[in-house]
Amino acid sequence: MYPCDNILWDYTKNGCGYANCYLIFDKFLATFDGILNGAVPTVLNALANILLFMRFILQKRRMRQTMNWQRQWRMATQLFYISSIYIVAFFPSMIVSLVQILGYPNFLVDVQNNYLNELISFVEFVLPWVYLILFSESLNWIKTLYRRRLATVAALTT
Repeated sequence: MYPCDNILWDYTKNGCGYANCYLIFDKFLATFDGILNGAVPTVLNALANILLFMRFILQKRRMRQTMNWQRQWRMATQLFYISSIYIVAFFPSMIVSLVQILGYPNFLVDVQNNYLNELISFVEFVLPWVYLILFSESLNWIKTLYRRRLATVAALTT
């Protein structure tokens, strides 16, 4: 369907053969893929989080309950940090790709290939640590394990 010959593989670059063949040879499919797999999830993530937060506030008002932000602070920080990681990682690449599609194909190509594409994969490494920090039950469990281990080591050395 698309000629994936050896001309696509440049082993001196970070992304040798990184793209699928249709991303290089078919501009419509590349644009469709970029919008459907990049822009739509990022925008939906931001909108869903804003709507969820607004729904929460409106429901509290409707039930005539006062906003006790100390109780809701944990939920708000978890929502903010987890969604902001995705938005910070995907949004710059999405903007650069949009500018490239709209008529400047060489706009920040080196920055996108060397840094922005790696920023997207960085989410997978950061997210587990954010979960551990934000969910206090797991952090307390880790602290308890660490204290037990220290107590065991101290008992063995004395």
